Amino acid sequence: MSIFGKLDATKVKTNQYYVEAGDYYGEILDADIKDKRDGSGRFLSIQMEIQDENSSFKGSKPIMTIDLPPEDLTEEIMATLPAEDQATIRRNNTKLKSTLCGNSRFPGLGIDENDLNDPGWHPKVLKGLKVEFTIRNFGTDGVQIAYVNLAQ
Repeated sequence: MSIFGKLDATKVKTNQYYVEAGDYYGEILDADIKDKRDGSGRFLSIQMEIQDENSSFKGSKPIMTIDLPPEDLTEEIMATLPAEDQATIRRNNTKLKSTLCGNSRFPGLGIDENDLNDPGWHPKVLKGLKVEFTIRNFGTDGVQIAYVNLAQ
């Protein structure tokens, strides 16, 4: 018998926060704007807790992150950026808005898009929301929250 008993060691995950791909029900525990460790910008961090009674991942706390545009970014500055940077910012902004406000296919988190123009708006308002979210994995141990919506 191996150190893992009769389990195949090649199938044991090395990421202690690994969550299997799938759809989950849960709650937003925290949401905040944070600075990247390397100082290259900011991101929105939304931590959820899986609350599915029948899931072996109940209690797991996956985190969704979305890069935010620079605080001083204007339409004029955006137009001067290299095309690749503009495309990255547009993709991130689309994910940010569809996550918070929804789109034609998903309800998102129910935030009114006009509220996002208020400099006093803070993602802490998301705390406590009951949500449904989809996890997709990448590589051998990567966990990514692909979608999050208000629970129906």
